[in-house]
Amino acid sequence: MFLSEILNIFKKIFSPEFLFRAQIAPQNLRLILIIAIAVLILAILIKVFAFLKFKEDKVRQKLYGRIFAWFATIAILGIFFLFCGWQQIGFLAMPFWLIFLGLLFLIWGIIILIYRVRKFPTELTDFEYQKRKARYLPKPKTRR
Repeated sequence: MFLSEILNIFKKIFSPEFLFRAQIAPQNLRLILIIAIAVLILAILIKVFAFLKFKEDKVRQKLYGRIFAWFATIAILGIFFLFCGWQQIGFLAMPFWLIFLGLLFLIWGIIILIYRVRKFPTELTDFEYQKRKARYLPKPKTRR
């Protein structure tokens, strides 16, 4: 019974009548807008944290920069689509775009996770090796 109710909800959400209807602003617009703005603020906090904590570590700054771009892009696009619904722009206010945005969020997050697991450790060890190696190289003389 519970599984059939969930399947009926998915059938309703992914039906063409629901996905491609010109939607006026949703009833819970304020809640969705607050969530989108909170995600944008979270992205800004991540970027500031990475800049302050990892000033010399460019590899970690690159990772946090990717996370910042992920959150900021999704939040700005979400706010844009909600604005289109509020202004009654039918094509851009379709629920299809919000579902597409959710899928984009998941795919982009998986790509960042794959980068974090596969490529980031090697980049970090290479960076630390270069940093250790640079300690023994002569420093350039400064001109006065």
